[in-house]
Formats: sequence, structure tokens, C-alpha cells
Amino acid sequence: MYYGITISPIFETMSLSRKMIEIWAASYIFSYAMKNLSEKLYKKNVNFFVPYVEDEEVFSKEKDSGIGKFPDRIIIETQTDLDGYIDRCINDVKEELAEIVSGTIDENIDNVKTFINSYIRISYIKTYKCNNPVEEISGYLNNLDYFNVPIKYNDYLQQFLVRERLFASKLKKIAGLKRFESIAEIASRASGIKIKDKGSADSEDDYYAKLKSKLKEADKEFLKAYKYIATVHADGDNLGEAVRKNSSKVSKSLFEFDKAAEEILNKWGCNTVFLGGDDMLFFSPILFEKENTVLDLIEELRKAYEEKLKSAYGDEKPSISFGISITYYKYPLSEALKSSRSALGKAKSKKNAICATIRKHSGQSFEFTESFDSRAYSKFREIMGEAIGKKCIEFPKSLHHKLNDLSSVIKHSDNLDAIFENFFNEDEHKAKFKEGLQSIKELLEIYKNEQKKNGKTFEELFNNFFSMISMIKLLEGRENE
Repeated sequence: MYYGITISPIFETMSLSRKMIEIWAASYIFSYAMKNLSEKLYKKNVNFFVPYVEDEEVFSKEKDSGIGKFPDRIIIETQTDLDGYIDRCINDVKEELAEIVSGTIDENIDNVKTFINSYIRISYIKTYKCNNPVEEISGYLNNLDYFNVPIKYNDYLQQFLVRERLFASKLKKIAGLKRFESIAEIASRASGIKIKDKGSADSEDDYYAKLKSKLKEADKEFLKAYKYIATVHADGDNLGEAVRKNSSKVSKSLFEFDKAAEEILNKWGCNTVFLGGDDMLFFSPILFEKENTVLDLIEELRKAYEEKLKSAYGDEKPSISFGISITYYKYPLSEALKSSRSALGKAKSKKNAICATIRKHSGQSFEFTESFDSRAYSKFREIMGEAIGKKCIEFPKSLHHKLNDLSSVIKHSDNLDAIFENFFNEDEHKAKFKEGLQSIKELLEIYKNEQKKNGKTFEELFNNFFSMISMIKLLEGRENE
């Protein structure tokens, strides 16, 4: 017989949080519960389909590294009925969560237990026959994975998910979490200057005042990118067919990818919230030292996914999609989280794609969705590398806005050379900005040709173009510009 177990409400709980460590804790507490539940079931010698548990590192406390690694579902096969045992395990897991929360907020344990039992849903289904356990049971679990808020209850979990309390909590010690950097610390990593953010209400403004002072002393410029952060969701594409052919190989390959991804994210200095199976969530600078960007990080993760999953996918090429929300450091993290999750949905509808949403301090926002293998995205990354990395091309000030003003002219013209010659005809356009304008024109030509071939609307394609150029301008911009 087969069992499927799921836990919720993860995303709803994360949405309650304001600080990075609060979002981490809101996610990790669910992963920790599923880790404990998996470990209890593992002792019963059941056959695990999800998650992968055959490596000795899986349940090791030393290897936890503060990252949630257990997904929101367990799928197992067993020769005996485990209903009663699973019920007892769920009760034990919830009791431990209640103890962690009550001990942190200094609340009566019985009150917290009542709350945890009503708020955290750990549900399971049992079936006696499955042709493809992972695919079929996942479908059943998707129907169970809903959440209804009790009409009246004291939200002890929200009281628990407070930065100052979490630093002193048992959960932080269990996870082995040493420190979770602030938004400002992560966003400004490319400056190469380290200043510890105290994490108080106005500490980020104080942090940036000190950073500007130190940059001035070092005769360096303060970049706009130092005040923006990327919230990144990722999820593998088309795993269903691979799972149907060999679920155990897929499970092991994903485990190997997770280990590789953890090394990559640590190397790049990201705050990783969750990394389990083909799902990941992390916070990243948009600009790194040596002029790399978040897109370079994503490219490295993509290559690692392709490498680790190629045998599991068989003849099909593995792919993973990304949703990114780039926001100002004062923008609510809970909203950035929703935005990146929504962006991932748009990327996955295209497959092997990226959807990036950028919301500036001014309130202006823009977004593009593009396939990683497209000519447009390759050209965009080439321009990004030349402008940000090599710094061998430059652009006129407000270039993206001027092109946006010209969008109607561009739409109805088949001669981009003439448009660029007429509207960018000053001496500096023909000298200092010559190569930059040529690169931008080439990207625009790619989109114009795509409009002719694929029948897409000009507005849709121009929006992608405008958003890409706006992102480049944000990354290269100085604060006083």
C-alpha cells in the first residue's frame, strides 16, 4: 500500500513575515516538521519515493546548515497499515513544534498546542494500488493542500516569527543557523565593504549612511544596485515524464543537485530559505563583486541542474525555470515573495524560462519573461556583460525612456537604422555611445523579427525589450543619476 502526506500552510505563514530571518523561520519550521516525520517513518523500513532519504547526510544534524531541505510532501510504500503510527507521529511532531514556539514566546504549552493543532495541517491519504506512485499520489495531495483559517484563535506562530525572538529561539539552534544577513547587507555586497547591520527599525538607513561614508573614503561610487535585492523562486520543468520512467533515479539526482546548488549559493553569498527537490527560494544581491549579476548566478544554477539531472531526464534535456522579484530595500519582503512566486508561474508556463519583475523606489515597475535559449535573452545577457562586467559599452542617459517614447515610430517602421540615425545623431552618440546603441538596436531587431515570424504583438515584445534595458540601467546606475 502507498501513503502520501502533506503539510500546510507554508506560503500563507511566510506571508506574515517582514524580515529575512522571519521568512526563513516560517519556511524552515515546516521543513523541520517534515524532516522529523520522515525520520520516524524511515525507522519503519518503508520505501521512500519522496523525499530522498538513502544518503546518511539526510537526517544528520551537522549537515542541516540552516536551510529547509524537506519538501511539503512525503510519498512512501509499505507492506503494513500505518494509519495509527502516522497519527502518533504527526501528534509527536506537532507537540515538538508547540514546545519550540511556547518556549520562545513564554506562553502556556497547552494553549500553543491547541493553536498548532488547528493551524498546521498535516494530512495524509492511503491507496492500495498505484501505477506511478509519485505522479498519482501527488495529484491526490494537491487536492488536500488547502488551508482554512480558524474563525477564532490566538496566532502564537505570528508572535513567534519576530526577528528578536527568533535569534534566541530553540529553532535557530536546531537549524545550526549562525546569522541571517539583513537586506542591506546582502544588497550592497558588491561594494566590497562590510558593515554589520544591527537590525533595528532605522538601522538600514544608518547602515547606508556608513556605507556611503566608507565608499567616499575609498574614492568609490555608490551604486543604485546597492539598495536593491532579488527574491528568487525556482522550480524544475517537465519532471513528470522522468518520474514515470524512473522515480528513484529522479529523486537521487535531485538530491545531488540540491547539494551542488547549496555550494553555489553559499559561494555567491546568498541567503537560502529553502532548497528541496527541484524547488528553491533564496535572497540574492542583484550585483556582485567583479561585476557579476544575479543572472550569472542563475546561469550557474541552470548548468548544475542540467548536469545533475541529465541521466534522470533520459532523451529530454533537463530544464529549470526562475521567477525573480527585484525590489528596493524598503519594499515589503512579503510582497516581494508573492511577486517572485507569481513570476515563477509565468516562467513555468513558458518552460526553461525566466520571468523578472523589477519595482523601483519611484514605484515604477516593469517585467519581462523570456526563454533561456532565445536569441533575445542571449543578446540581453551579452549586453549586460559588456555594460556591467567588461564596462566596454555605455548608454545615453534615459535611453530606455527615449526608446519608450519612440515605441509608436518603432512599431510602424521596418528601418531601425534610420530611426537610430535620426534620433541619436549627436556627437556623443556617434562616439562614446556608438557601441552601446548598436547593441541595443540589435536586440530590438531580434524582437522586431520575432514579431514577424511568430505573430506576437509588438506591445508584448517591446515590453520585454524595455524591461531588459531598464534592468541594465538600474544595475549600472549611480545614485545621483
